[in-house]
Amino acid sequence: MDFGTPGPDYLGGFGIFNAERLVSALEADATLGRGTLIKEFTVQTGSSKTFYVTLPANTAGDLTLTWSDPAGTPPAFASVLDSPTAMLVNNIDLVAQDTATLANHHPWILDPDLTFERTAVRGATATRGVDSRNNAEKITIDAAAQPRRLKVTVNPVGTLQGGTQKVSLILSGVVPEAPVVSSAGFTMNPANLNEYGITFSSDPGAFYTLETSTDLTTGTWTNVSSVKAENSTTTVLTSRNPAEPRRFWRMRRGQ
Repeated sequence: MDFGTPGPDYLGGFGIFNAERLVSALEADATLGRGTLIKEFTVQTGSSKTFYVTLPANTAGDLTLTWSDPAGTPPAFASVLDSPTAMLVNNIDLVAQDTATLANHHPWILDPDLTFERTAVRGATATRGVDSRNNAEKITIDAAAQPRRLKVTVNPVGTLQGGTQKVSLILSGVVPEAPVVSSAGFTMNPANLNEYGITFSSDPGAFYTLETSTDLTTGTWTNVSSVKAENSTTTVLTSRNPAEPRRFWRMRRGQ
């Protein structure tokens, strides 16, 4: 829970731990479907993850990205204090773009002023911009009178050590869009004509259940499988009896 001036500072960091908000976040994620608001997925060198969320009217939103960064290389001499050289190894950027105005929302940043160590600079209010120093990035989007659609991008900068990095992303105030199966997302397996691949776009880190039905009038759906979306596009294999006149599938959030 933030206190004092908006954003982080060198006195209180991102604020005071709030157990009530933590429990509320866990309950909201369970209600909407595991991985909807509390996400974990892997990014790769040269490949970003993008998805869309809705921010309701008169609601503020938070997006917080964190990762366990590999150990950096310390200064050559132990006598070097407060080295201005960043120790971040895997640099990953988080940005949320308003799809209507194309305005980019960036994380909070602070000036460490490691060269001169001026109290006035270190005590200044946090600003927003591209963060290339920390392995925790938080975007705060102020409330507005109109609802907004945001394009969220998690983008590795440069080469990741080991080629990949597992990240965690927590959403608050915003709601990811429903998964979408395109008209070209239903493909037959040439090696098995009874097997199909269903491709859908969604937010990475979310869990989904594939359900099927032969009669929409009954309202009865049968679980086929559960899948975690690691990417913005995911393919699930399923099958059908060729003797059936028709069969329907749908994706549902959660397991």
